[in-house]
Amino acid sequence: MFYSHTLESSKIGLFHLFLKSLIKGDDSYREDVNNVIKETSSLLNGDKDFYTIDRDRYPIIVYLKKSDPDYFKHIDINSLNNKDYQYIIEIFERQSNVNLI
Repeated sequence: MFYSHTLESSKIGLFHLFLKSLIKGDDSYREDVNNVIKETSSLLNGDKDFYTIDRDRYPIIVYLKKSDPDYFKHIDINSLNNKDYQYIIEIFERQSNVNLI
């Protein structure tokens, strides 16, 4: 259980780092970040379920889903921008139970 929790926290922390890189202008992680956001939105809108979302990104997707379901349910996944990324960074920073890198 400890390993699982540590791995989950590492994935979430790494995703947070990718978001910060995007805000600074590094587009290297844009596709990965956008895919997580799209998967979260798809899960909330019923297009996907817990069995069909990306298994590698599962902890991040579920975390985002639980953190602000209304935001991700109505996000325009076709025009994600720095404002969206900044809002998601703020979601992470409001949570005290997440170890960020």
